Amino acid sequence: MEDENEEVSLLQDISAAEDERMEALLPQDKDICPTDDLSNNSTTESKEHKELVTMRLKVAKLELRLKKVTFSVELLKDNDKLVLLYTGLPSWPVFMHTFQFVSKFVTPSLVLSLEDEMLLTLLRLRLDLTLNDLAVRFAVSLPTVSRIFDKWIDALYACLQFLIKWPSGEICTQNMPPFIKELYPARRCIIDCTEIFIEKPSGYVTRSKTFSNYKKHNTAKLLIAITPSRSISFVSKCWGGKVSDKVLTPQESGFLSLLERGDVVLADRGFTISDDVGLVGAKLEIPAFTRGKGQLSQRDVEMTKNLSHVRVHVERVIGLLKMKYKILKGTLPICILKHKSDSNVANIDKIVTVCAALTNLSKCIIK
Repeated sequence: MEDENEEVSLLQDISAAEDERMEALLPQDKDICPTDDLSNNSTTESKEHKELVTMRLKVAKLELRLKKVTFSVELLKDNDKLVLLYTGLPSWPVFMHTFQFVSKFVTPSLVLSLEDEMLLTLLRLRLDLTLNDLAVRFAVSLPTVSRIFDKWIDALYACLQFLIKWPSGEICTQNMPPFIKELYPARRCIIDCTEIFIEKPSGYVTRSKTFSNYKKHNTAKLLIAITPSRSISFVSKCWGGKVSDKVLTPQESGFLSLLERGDVVLADRGFTISDDVGLVGAKLEIPAFTRGKGQLSQRDVEMTKNLSHVRVHVERVIGLLKMKYKILKGTLPICILKHKSDSNVANIDKIVTVCAALTNLSKCIIK
């Protein structure tokens, strides 16, 4: 906490020093409009001159501020490699299409352009940059960065949820890779849980509910499903890391309501939810247990091998999601976990959903 306070203090000192330097560089009234000249004009002309001086001062100050900005959307324009590097999106056209679709629901500000505001938001998701870092890069204050990030996460969440789509069984079959269709022709999805590190909560109850025995850390846990074609088709809301896979899937996620009779769900052996899945007429496929036997039968060995070969793709997709948007690999501050007063969706759920939706914009998640 002391290091963070020192960092904030240092940034404030730097900002103050920069403001003083800017004021020193700004043209003075007497340089732009000499007093002698003003005294020879009428009252109206004098007023016009003063307004001109004020406008020139504002322009000069804005020009100096622009020189402080080290990052802008102009750096990425028509450069697909930089767009991918800094936003995770595959190309400049995709960035602009996304911007044009979402920006109409965002209130403009006088500080940054809307394009730069979206870039700032994606930079934080993509590279897990701190608010202090972004404040320096875009030459704005910390509160401004926080407000920009929050309003864009709200807009992206509202506009891009449709990219995480639960497809019909017919579409799943049409897009199913041949080797999967041969092994599991009725497969609807592969599921797995993943955990995101969070700061240690101050309250004992919350600390206990979020502590993961598996990760040995306080975490938020969620369920993710992918289609046979390996796109993300379902993302649950986040729960405390203490919750088990068995409890999270049927009771808390809403996942079971999406299944239809005849569907096949592939999962790891930790998902002992066959009865719950069976209640909706679907079937759960998990690796075989020895159940006290010395070894598995040849048939069980072969089925487990095939299942592992297919199920590994959900792990790869989750890995790609976290690699593409590194905010999910870091340790999230407690403030991100909470609901805003005007929303019934926690910020962390919005962030995870936005990252998953943006990942689905890639041409192919896993080859």
